[in-house]
Amino acid sequence: MKNKMTLLALAATAWLGTTANTPVIRSVENPFIESANTMTLDIAKVELSDTATVLYTDAYFRPHYWIKISSESYLQADGKKYALKGTQGIEADSLFWMPETGEASFRLSFEPLPRDTRSFDFIESDCEDCFKLFGIDLTGKTEATVPSDIPAEAIRAAEAVPSSLPAPLFKMGETAVHVHLSGYRKGLAKEVNLYVNTLLNGQQSFTAPINPNTGEAEFKFWQYGSA
Repeated sequence: MKNKMTLLALAATAWLGTTANTPVIRSVENPFIESANTMTLDIAKVELSDTATVLYTDAYFRPHYWIKISSESYLQADGKKYALKGTQGIEADSLFWMPETGEASFRLSFEPLPRDTRSFDFIESDCEDCFKLFGIDLTGKTEATVPSDIPAEAIRAAEAVPSSLPAPLFKMGETAVHVHLSGYRKGLAKEVNLYVNTLLNGQQSFTAPINPNTGEAEFKFWQYGSA
C-alpha cells in the first residue's frame, strides 16, 4: 500500500510539472482595429501566452503580385516594442506571391505581450510604406465609438436633418475645406487627397499635407456655384 501511495504521489508530481510547463493561451477572434494604412492585411485572430504573441494574418492583394513582411516587424504596446520571432506560411524579407484567389493566410510570432495589454500596434518596420495597423483591441470591442476629439458641432451637423443645413451659395469664390483625421497616427500618411466633381471641368484632384501634430489638413480651390 505504501508503495502504491508513493507511485501515485510521483505520478501527481509529474502531471503537475507537465501542466506547469504548458503555456496558457488566450485567443481574441477578429480583433477590432482602430486604424490602418492598408487594406491588404487583416488580423483574424490573436493568440497570447507567456511565450509568444501570434497573429493569424489574412492577406488580400492582386493575384500573382507579391507582398513582403520585414524581419524588422514588431508589436508596440504602452511605449514598448516586441520583436518578430518567427513566421509560418510566409518567409520574412522574401517576396510572397499571391495565389490566383488573391487571398492568403500566414502566422507571425512575436515576443509575448504583457498579460494586462489592452491594445497594441503592428508595425512592419519603420519605413514610410510599410504595413501599419494601429489600436488592435484585446478587450473584445466590436465596433468604433465616437472619438473624443470630434467637435460637438461636427456631431450635431452630421445628425442634422436636411432642412437645418446651411443654404447653398450660388456664386463664384474660393472654397476652403478643413479636414480633421480623428485618431490620426504619424505612421498612417503624410498627405490626403480630395476629389471634387465640377460641372465645367469634370473631376479634379487636390492634395494637402497632414499636420503631424494635429492630424489636420486644409484644401483651397475655386468653385463656380455649389456642387
